[in-house]
Amino acid sequence: MKTALVTIATGDHGKNWKRHLEPSWRAYATRHGYDLVLYEALFDRSPVALERKVSWQKWLLAEQPALAAYDRIVWVDADIFINHIDAPAITAGLAGDKIGICEETPYPSDPLFAMGRARAEQIMNASLAETYGDARGGDLYAIAGFADVKGPLLNTGVFVMGRREHGAFLRAMYDKYLQSGRNEPAWEMVPLSYELVTRGLYQLLDPRFNVIYVKPLMSVFRVPAPDPLVNGQIAFIAGMIANSYFLHFAGRHTDVWLTGFITFENGKIDFDRARLERLVREHTLPRYLGCGAKPNRPPQT
Repeated sequence: MKTALVTIATGDHGKNWKRHLEPSWRAYATRHGYDLVLYEALFDRSPVALERKVSWQKWLLAEQPALAAYDRIVWVDADIFINHIDAPAITAGLAGDKIGICEETPYPSDPLFAMGRARAEQIMNASLAETYGDARGGDLYAIAGFADVKGPLLNTGVFVMGRREHGAFLRAMYDKYLQSGRNEPAWEMVPLSYELVTRGLYQLLDPRFNVIYVKPLMSVFRVPAPDPLVNGQIAFIAGMIANSYFLHFAGRHTDVWLTGFITFENGKIDFDRARLERLVREHTLPRYLGCGAKPNRPPQT
């Protein structure tokens, strides 16, 4: 079956994707026989669509002429680093009538991280309460107005769909929710998760295909974290990549540039210690122009 690995990345996000993420994606696509397709413009430019996040546009993939020749579409958000050495074919073993997708990554459950996890959950719930008036214990379904959902919360940053099997369904859901005017938490993720779960239209993928970086990060490091050059964050990212297939920088996309220190040599995932040590000694970082983040600098001594 012919498969496309697809994302949308516009403006500076597109430049950032090409600079930091495209090499790992291209290596993964080549290894598994997928075609890599990048869209740099929106599918729907109607006034209501322009008021919503770009991520809503992924629901319209099956309608794109450039994808008409493909049987399957693998959607991956443009803030994901792929461990192309270890990640198997994401399409393997999927039932044709289901959308392959991962559960939302939980916070680390190990007691070693209990204090950090509690701190991270407090921060996230405070943010939800500020935005929506009530954090509801972090229950995104409840915040979005979906009551008594019997099933997991699915993260739509990565999914595998059949172009013919699921295109009309996703278009119908796009029309239903885009016009609703509801201020959805996590944007399109919660309504699509709700529809997939209540219809039994999903098949769970290995959770390593969508590991949310920010949750273990917040459980290990204080937020805001000290300078990433000197706090071990780069080594932490290397470890996360080595234990993931797809590492998702949702909520921390400005950290994607740190993957520039990651090395793949002789089948081993590591980071460039010599370069890191040199930059620490010089108290400098290469200027980062991808997502508008200001480069950090080590403390002056």
